[in-house]
Amino acid sequence: MRRLDGAAPEAGLLRAAGEALARIAGLAPSPVLAGRLLRAAPLLPGCWPGPEHHDAPGWAALLDAVTVQQTRLFRHPQQCLALGARLPALAAAARAQGRPLRLLSAGCATGEEVFTLAALAQEVRLATPGLAVEVLGVDLCRPALGAAARGVIAPGLGAPLEHVPDAMRRWFLGAGGEAALHPALREMARFRRANLLQGLPGEAPFDVVMCRNVLVYLTDAARRRVLGHLLALLRPGGVLALGPTDRAPPGAEALAEGLLGAGHG
Repeated sequence: MRRLDGAAPEAGLLRAAGEALARIAGLAPSPVLAGRLLRAAPLLPGCWPGPEHHDAPGWAALLDAVTVQQTRLFRHPQQCLALGARLPALAAAARAQGRPLRLLSAGCATGEEVFTLAALAQEVRLATPGLAVEVLGVDLCRPALGAAARGVIAPGLGAPLEHVPDAMRRWFLGAGGEAALHPALREMARFRRANLLQGLPGEAPFDVVMCRNVLVYLTDAARRRVLGHLLALLRPGGVLALGPTDRAPPGAEALAEGLLGAGHG
């Protein structure tokens, strides 16, 4: 293998890395991935020899570098509000069955989607005495998950509270008026590093599964596989929320009675 000592990396090496990332994480070839791979070229010698696996040190470092981590609070706000309108019925069913209301953000990046789900659920919890809520965020990028676990609300794509409805801002404001995560939201959220291609072994079913702006980066085969895993995690009568570029898989409407398409914004 050619050393990467400042010279332009060989096209064959970049191509091999891209093909391996498709096998490991389902990432599809794209200009975005190609650009990120080029910038991350110094990491490539650490990927081989060794197993092609997301937990192998070299590949884990490369995945940290190439996965897209753009997110924000209440991204696609109309969809978030539509989901919020569905939560009281889901919460009532959960309480009647003596179990927590469970929400999943698949591809959570730095956690803003998890915090959004937590705020929507907290509003319902206040109106539903005795309701327990669990919100799980999963992603492959370790630095992003670290920021999420710390409850950091970063500027990201713009002003962090730009899309947060006025009635929800109390969950995202510190004592000095700065963007800060309310302790009640941090308490109900947890994060897990996971490869969506492999599903989430050991997790109980979820009432809400949100996977937005993730599937667009996957190959067709990986997209079908990930959607299959997500639908298997969805409790009957639950809500599957997809992103603006996503399409429901065949039969998803029957499997996910509350299927939500994309909101705007």
